Amino acid sequence: MKKEKIFNRVLSAVEQRYIDIYNYRSDEEFYEFLSILFEDIEKYPKYTYDGRFETLLFEELNNSVKYNWTYDDFFYSIRKRFEKLSVPCIIIIPLNYIDNSKINNDMQLADNVVLFKKDEPKIKGRWFQKDLLIDTPLSKYCKKNIYANLLRDHIVKAKDGNFFNFPILTIVVNNIDSRVINESGRIVETVYALIRMLDFEKELNEYGWGYAFRCKLYPASTYGVYYNKEGITSLPSDSQADGYGYSLRYKFQPFLDVSTESFLETLEEFTEVLLDYINYCFMEKINYSENNLNKISKWQNSIQLFNTAYEFASLERYDSSLILLLTILESLLIKNKGNKKTETIKALQEFFKDEEYFSNEFISENIEQAYKLRNKFVHEGIGVENECIYAKWLNDYQGMYPGMKPFAHIEIYHSPSNLENIKNLFKITIKTIMDYRKKLKENENNG
Repeated sequence: MKKEKIFNRVLSAVEQRYIDIYNYRSDEEFYEFLSILFEDIEKYPKYTYDGRFETLLFEELNNSVKYNWTYDDFFYSIRKRFEKLSVPCIIIIPLNYIDNSKINNDMQLADNVVLFKKDEPKIKGRWFQKDLLIDTPLSKYCKKNIYANLLRDHIVKAKDGNFFNFPILTIVVNNIDSRVINESGRIVETVYALIRMLDFEKELNEYGWGYAFRCKLYPASTYGVYYNKEGITSLPSDSQADGYGYSLRYKFQPFLDVSTESFLETLEEFTEVLLDYINYCFMEKINYSENNLNKISKWQNSIQLFNTAYEFASLERYDSSLILLLTILESLLIKNKGNKKTETIKALQEFFKDEEYFSNEFISENIEQAYKLRNKFVHEGIGVENECIYAKWLNDYQGMYPGMKPFAHIEIYHSPSNLENIKNLFKITIKTIMDYRKKLKENENNG
């Protein structure tokens, strides 16, 4: 077996001290061994490639030499060592421009997901002119669930002074801290994408242009990932609960121009889809076929692409949105063969055949028109946005932001002629992404 032969050659080199933790990067055969190891490791949810990996790897290689282990023995031991590095972590996400006044109480959305009202510490007294503050619900939650202090002052003074201006969503994940940090960007982006999807067909209905334009507070520009040292299994004393926080830049403009009432009404569906996304981030891939893993990956990627399409539409870059939306549909539903327009129409009609949400005519008309617009833009450089983007009144609005609700702030006489088609394409894409997830779940349940 090739894997065992490569492993034995590596063990021989380790035993003879030709390879060690300091020089392995220059050995080609060791890199071949690492590629095999990485492929196996990533089938399980708990692993890391930070500095701990190197130490752990060579300790177990030396154990393999000492105890004459096979590759399977070695791999089992290294996997168990990884599991011991697992810690409770919390992803802390500011929900910019969600109206705090409309949230009555902190809400436990799932065992590991909580929506907190705006985090405002209260004064319990003073000591030599310094305010003594009562722990906020968020701070108490961090101590109870990840055994670490939130370090609120550090966030505000050193990282982001606007971090606590709006409600906070928290997600607790028990895994290796570096893995949670690596996945957190996609999870945060998914939180924003799902809120935007579920709000898309709702009215802003909050004083014309929505809460975001009336609000005087600035949005947060970072999110937090906090965790405590490995091996912590119960609440330590305050002196131990220091935590290690990471503030990471958003990959996109953190701007939610949505109806807070709409968001609260859709919390159940939002939570259900978000939990599936998180579970897929940390799943045991060894339990899934390559075909299912590919479908899951496409579904996750479609959510990231949707956010980009949404933000392009926020800036009225409709042609870019249109190309991305069609790309999402092609990726999820068709193989790279035949006429893409025809195949996409047929696939969508088949996909929605058991629903009355979209008629066959609605699908065919809108997809045909979308491909016409795409081809005209790609081949002639003539796009939808050319009709209006340079013809605005100076006082239409002060400016556009990535994340402004698409189509919500446009006057009728500034609308391009194909605006309705692009809105319909958004609706089709959102529904496809949401239903695709349900079909993934059905396939899992059916084995």
